[in-house]
Amino acid sequence: LKPWAADNYDLSFETYSLKGATVAVSLFRKDISQFFISTRSDATAELLAEMGLSDDYLDYDVISTTNSADAVTLDGLEWSWRQSLKPFTGLPKWARGVQVWVNGTHLRLSGAGEDNFSGYSPRILNWGASYASAKFLLKYNVSRIGRQRASLVAVSATAPAGTFQAQDTRMVMDGSVEYRFHKRIALYASVRNLANEPRPLITYSPN
Repeated sequence: LKPWAADNYDLSFETYSLKGATVAVSLFRKDISQFFISTRSDATAELLAEMGLSDDYLDYDVISTTNSADAVTLDGLEWSWRQSLKPFTGLPKWARGVQVWVNGTHLRLSGAGEDNFSGYSPRILNWGASYASAKFLLKYNVSRIGRQRASLVAVSATAPAGTFQAQDTRMVMDGSVEYRFHKRIALYASVRNLANEPRPLITYSPN
């Protein structure tokens, strides 16, 4: 296998002067070639001989990984907003340690190799909040991850062209807490997927 190759173009805007807020917007394009794809072929006698296997495997399929001969273009938009409550007057003293945030990533794929390009989600949204004091830190984050396409399914009597396996849309909540006893000693705990959200695997087709 050869490594992936990509030409990347990025344009970003950021500002830190919006009354405790940090706002950023980024546009990017990635022209990707030689990405990895899986190929499936019949285990012919010639192929088995080349692999040093006997004819006992003639009814099997051979799945291998290779580089794609076609390229894809990935256009994306990323945006984020992080707000500290510290600059706002009239709030309780403890609220000065609170921050809230939201960010998103939106992708669009095109090109001759788009049917074989997998492992990405066209839309991801994250939001959450944190609280920090001299000894205590608490964080909570939610991620909504759009349908993530996996592999292309071979055409058959039950699978029309353009059928894919995928990990369906899911929402995952994470949390962490830290208590600092001393400047060198702290107790820390974190939990991934607080609600035990499943990771549903599906097969979908154009119709």
